[in-house]
Amino acid sequence: MAKHVLGIIIGSTRPGRAGKPIADWFTSIASKHASFEAKGLDLKEINLPFLDEAEHPRFKKYAHEHTKKWSALVESCDAFVIVTPEYNHGYPAPLKNALDFVYREWNHKTCGFVSYGGEAGGTRAVQQLKQVTQVLQMASPAEAVVVPMFPKHLKDGAFVSDEHLEKAAHAMLDALAKLTGSQWPLMCSRRLRSIARASASRRTLPTRRTHRSGTSISRRSSGRPRRRWESVRGSRSSPTSLAGASPTPTKSSSSFLESVSSCGRRKDRSPWRPRTPGNPRARAARG
Repeated sequence: MAKHVLGIIIGSTRPGRAGKPIADWFTSIASKHASFEAKGLDLKEINLPFLDEAEHPRFKKYAHEHTKKWSALVESCDAFVIVTPEYNHGYPAPLKNALDFVYREWNHKTCGFVSYGGEAGGTRAVQQLKQVTQVLQMASPAEAVVVPMFPKHLKDGAFVSDEHLEKAAHAMLDALAKLTGSQWPLMCSRRLRSIARASASRRTLPTRRTHRSGTSISRRSSGRPRRRWESVRGSRSSPTSLAGASPTPTKSSSSFLESVSSCGRRKDRSPWRPRTPGNPRARAARG
């Protein structure tokens, strides 16, 4: 079975960087894996300028030679491993710049992470990177290599690993090999596109609706429905109690009493809808 080409990207470009010896250590392990052929992609040697293409990368209409060379390097790889430090809870700017230079070349491929830093081991930078790689339609395994307090692993400019880091590297390569040889990256990209389409076409919930009991409900900002009772304003008093309130009813009150039926509603109004026991006015009317 042919091996997959694994591009190992060194994200740091500053002088005295620790990413180079860490990447060399990981490359030596990846080159021995049965599923991968390791290929180094050092951003310091590639030396990309800040994004200077006029067209959007998805059109692949590159005007500069350095963009065409970088596009060919990314296109030649089947999977990637990004070796990144953590600068102020983030990843280096040259790494983001390299990811933004091309778009189609990243699609439907897999990506793993080797991070290094202080106590957190660069994990916060990896969490930010995953947001970018997901938009680039790349799939990432849950396994990763985390190197906390990396200076203690550097001796005479070389990286000295331990048993824990060796196991983590092999576990990530195994998981990356399974993802690279499957249809999972393509499925992930299709799922992301379907979610985006569903979010764009999602309709806004109506601000007012009618409950099956006949009550008109309007939503407040808190989400709790507010019920508005469609009946005669005031208490559900019978005509007798209303007449008792006025011993000598006037002409206007008499005409009102004549328009009220025994069930306590106006004849010219819409059909009466029963009140629920939770209505405070109903409880007040019952005494």
